[in-house]
Amino acid sequence: MRSKHRSAFFVSLALHFAPGCGGTRRAVDASIEADGGPIGCGAWVELPDGEFSMGLDAPIPEWAVYDGGPPTCDTYLGGESPLHEVFVSTFRLAVNETTVQCYAECVGRGECEAPACDDLPPDYLHVEDHNHEPVLCLSRADAEAYCRFRQGRLPTEAEWEKAARGSEALPYPAGAEVTCDVADVGRRNDSQTCWTSEGDPRFPLAASERPLDLSPFGIQGMSGGVREWVSDRFHLQYYQIGGPPWRDPQGPEEAPCEAFADTVRGGSFEMDLGAPALFAYSRAAAPAGAYLREAGVRCAWDK
Repeated sequence: MRSKHRSAFFVSLALHFAPGCGGTRRAVDASIEADGGPIGCGAWVELPDGEFSMGLDAPIPEWAVYDGGPPTCDTYLGGESPLHEVFVSTFRLAVNETTVQCYAECVGRGECEAPACDDLPPDYLHVEDHNHEPVLCLSRADAEAYCRFRQGRLPTEAEWEKAARGSEALPYPAGAEVTCDVADVGRRNDSQTCWTSEGDPRFPLAASERPLDLSPFGIQGMSGGVREWVSDRFHLQYYQIGGPPWRDPQGPEEAPCEAFADTVRGGSFEMDLGAPALFAYSRAAAPAGAYLREAGVRCAWDK
């Protein structure tokens, strides 16, 4: 029986690769996605240690400036400034967002809870049509449980952003812009910017449908697909009070605002092309214990 809070909260917003420098975009070998199949539940890319530029080089909005007083608790978006150099040690990150098929293995072993969105079909985890789609409707606790099952963990915000931006400080994981043919975005909103007849618009596409959505390290689906939980708690002013030095930051010790306590990264299939969350540096939060319909999981491993 679930004990964690499950009321819906919607935020609108092993193949091994050799280490790379983060400056050269690499394509995933087509053979690992043959016939729409999965790369594998334990496939990872190893990211070398080193510094990268994290955050946004822009003035801090007046309402977000930390002045030593009570934290700002009326927003789940923002806190990307100032830009700062962060050192991240070597780690490994999953090539793909976790698929329905891979997550179903964890549920079948009794180590994970089944996704609990009301609009999911009762056989969601066992329908072949969904097998290779990124799993959705997860809470942070669900995501943590899955990564433990794979003998991994959730990535930190810094690890996630380094993987998304590389050494070039790209605005988007897939490069200078996000388009409908590159990322799985814009398929379930009022404007339906990227609507096509392919797939069911209620669910994300399989990774093989958007093979060009690659970060500089060759990690797929960081621009679109589903949002991804990270391990850091959310503090709007953390970038202002958390350093220096910035070396393998783990996030604030506590989330000062229970209403916005956990952190998600990346864009999703439901977001329009203009959504702020599509930026590689964008941060967003959710209430502790809540699940997001458009959120899934990507695991990390220590070297």
